Amino acid sequence: MKPAVIIPFRPDVDERISSLRAVVRCYKAMGLTNIFAIDATPLEEFHLAAPRNRGVLYSQHLGFDIAIVADVDILPDRAPLTVAIESCHDGRLHIPYTRCRMLTQRGSKEFLAGVILSECECHLDWQHSVGGIFVMLTQSWCAIGGNDERFVGWGCEDIAFSIAAEARVGLLRHPGVVHHLWHRENHRSRTATSLEHNEALLSRYNNDPRLQTLPAASFSDAPIEQAHILRL
Repeated sequence: MKPAVIIPFRPDVDERISSLRAVVRCYKAMGLTNIFAIDATPLEEFHLAAPRNRGVLYSQHLGFDIAIVADVDILPDRAPLTVAIESCHDGRLHIPYTRCRMLTQRGSKEFLAGVILSECECHLDWQHSVGGIFVMLTQSWCAIGGNDERFVGWGCEDIAFSIAAEARVGLLRHPGVVHHLWHRENHRSRTATSLEHNEALLSRYNNDPRLQTLPAASFSDAPIEQAHILRL
């Protein structure tokens, strides 16, 4: 089986550039060398779903059958990620962590300066996160319907995807830690209006756990532009 790492990316704040370099080094150190950065800046209105979906479809077109769909600011641990990759032949969604340590600005600078991640300053050790990194077969991603592109900006889309995955293919979490690198917020990506819209859409997932009345989230009809996909 051939895994590919898919990272939606947009250089809207300076920290994302350093984060991208850091996560690419992290994956390559684990032997994961097929890494695709999906440029989200051409989108009229930013959301994570479209670049994630396009990245999975593009990697599948190239012959990769495992998708590691990861945020540009998430650093996973090797052991649980390896277990998730080795286990995902079962068709389920695998989440390779149970704790997310949110680094402070100082903690992120410490990491980039060479400090061991576990010793870097964090402001939150979160045990209820469900997003940031997903591992699953590309065919399972498509069977679910992909990420729901009706979500706008960011917020709630990862929870909805986890609900859909658990209902349609199953979900398994692996004990472990991921670290979230600090960055400034881009407030254009999360407005009060977009959050209200996203929460209303998420409530439909919560109120219909088997998702029998929800249409499968369709992939964008926009073509997969190779110019917007960078192999790192």
